[in-house]
Amino acid sequence: VSSPAASAKVGDEAPPLVCAPCYICLEDGPDEAGQPLIRACSCRGESSAGYHLSCIISYAEAKTKEAVEKYETGDDDWGLVSEHWLECANCKQEYEDSLGIKLAKEMVAYVASLVSDPDTHYLHHEVRKDMLTRLSGIAEQARTV
Repeated sequence: VSSPAASAKVGDEAPPLVCAPCYICLEDGPDEAGQPLIRACSCRGESSAGYHLSCIISYAEAKTKEAVEKYETGDDDWGLVSEHWLECANCKQEYEDSLGIKLAKEMVAYVASLVSDPDTHYLHHEVRKDMLTRLSGIAEQARTV
């Protein structure tokens, strides 16, 4: 059985996937909120995992919290804060289209919730810069298609 065109788009959203379970929670089908498995990266084929938006957000939040804690003790680079929000952990491609936009916005909001003063905290400014760079890249992709 072949999957429905996993990379095809309907409007701005990808159709539900027929693929392996979510690579984060390992569950098939929709998440607890009823959201389907999605994939907006280079992972392909029925044996390639999709993911739930909620799982990507939970995973990125956990990794971001670890990175912020390391950054604040001087042990790590701030770039790790945004990495898990912007690219697939499996194929390393940046998330595309509406998923990339949703995750960039979630990233900024989450980092703002972690830092003491989002208006002046260096990390929050850097994450907002990453979001703007990512949104510019998505807009450029849309113009060339």
